[in-house]
Amino acid sequence: MTDKIAPNKRTSRGFSLVEVLVALAIFGVVMGSIYSLYIAQSQSAMTQEEVVTLQKNLRAALFFMEQDLRMAGYNPERVNGDEAGEDIDCDGTDDAAQNDNTATAMTDESAKIRFKEAQTGSLTFTLDLDGDGDTCDAEETVSYTLNDPNPDRLLRRNGSPIAENIEAIYFEYLTAGGTAAATIGDIRQVVVTAVARTTNPDPKYTDGNSYQSLLGTTVFTVPTDAEHFRRQLLSTRVECRNLD
Repeated sequence: MTDKIAPNKRTSRGFSLVEVLVALAIFGVVMGSIYSLYIAQSQSAMTQEEVVTLQKNLRAALFFMEQDLRMAGYNPERVNGDEAGEDIDCDGTDDAAQNDNTATAMTDESAKIRFKEAQTGSLTFTLDLDGDGDTCDAEETVSYTLNDPNPDRLLRRNGSPIAENIEAIYFEYLTAGGTAAATIGDIRQVVVTAVARTTNPDPKYTDGNSYQSLLGTTVFTVPTDAEHFRRQLLSTRVECRNLD
């Protein structure tokens, strides 16, 4: 006779509804935690990427301005615009006859090779790069501007963008002794300050910083409708070694 083994009803039955619901609840909690962690990490990575881009833009802006300002007034032929027969600015007029256009405060209409405009938000200067005694050639007049109002936040060199998301630039002009320059001819140093911001706002961040130059001048105040952007400031003093 062959013995028959009865099936174990206890081990063959499936999961109860309660067990399934508990398992689903635990699974949902775990997946929710993983998703929340993923979102937080993604947002952090995006923020860090934007900050890195911000820093690159800011450093690029300062690099170009520093390099150019060190060459402001470069004049190897030592022409000065005071002698008859000179036409440094190539306008077809004897520069000696233009000396009635004397420099006023921070604007210079003469043909001298130096700063031509020196404002807090923009500047223009000339230099004789190729040493031919004039400033008529390409890149021998240099200007920096930031549109005001500045919806595109582009820093422009001679009208061409060189850095984006630059929210403010500020120039302060000093004498050789470090005091504020009263006229454009007194300028020997320039303190350059720039503020850059991220492309996108961070809702979890509120910018309550004060943005000041090396000299302690407030150069930028955060607008109330743009306080969730991350920003950084760089400020440096540049010696204009070719001005005397």
